[in-house]
Amino acid sequence: MKALLLILALASVVTAQSELRIKYEKIEDSTSVSTKPKAVDGEPSTQVFAFFNHPGEKLKEPVTKAGLVFEAYSRNWRYVREYDRELFVLADDIRFTLSNPRRESKLGYGYRSNVWERLTFVITAEQLDQITNAKKVDMKLGPNAFGLTNDALKALRQFRAAMSP
Repeated sequence: MKALLLILALASVVTAQSELRIKYEKIEDSTSVSTKPKAVDGEPSTQVFAFFNHPGEKLKEPVTKAGLVFEAYSRNWRYVREYDRELFVLADDIRFTLSNPRRESKLGYGYRSNVWERLTFVITAEQLDQITNAKKVDMKLGPNAFGLTNDALKALRQFRAAMSP
C-alpha cells in the first residue's frame, strides 16, 4: 500500500513539472525556465509561452519579471506596424495592456512561403498573477483577438509557481 502511494505521489510530481522546461547551463552557471509553447483559442497559428532566467542552479529569490512570448505563423505580416504590437489583456474583470515588445521575424521562401513573427513582452509577477488567478483570459494582439486555453493557463500557473524559491 505504501509503495502504491509513493508511486502515485511521484507520478503527480512528474505531471506537475511536465508543463515546464528547466535547463541549467553549467558553464554560464545560469538556469532557464520556460513553459512549453501552447496554442491559443481562436487563433490556431499563434502560440504562447513564458520564460525567465536566473543565476545559479537553484532559485534564491523571487523573480519579479518574465518574458511572455507570442509566436505566429501566417502568409502575411501581422505585426509590422507599431500600433499592432500592443497586447490588451482581460483577465476576468481586470484589464491591462502590455506594450513595446521585442519583435523578431523571418520570411520563408519556396512553394509555401510563410511569415514567422515573435513578440516578446516583459510581464511583471503581479500582471502574471492577474492572468493565472483568472478563470477566463481574453487577449487582443494587433488585429487578432483570442483567449488562453486551459492548457495555456495550466502551464502559466505552473510557471508562476516556479518564480518563487
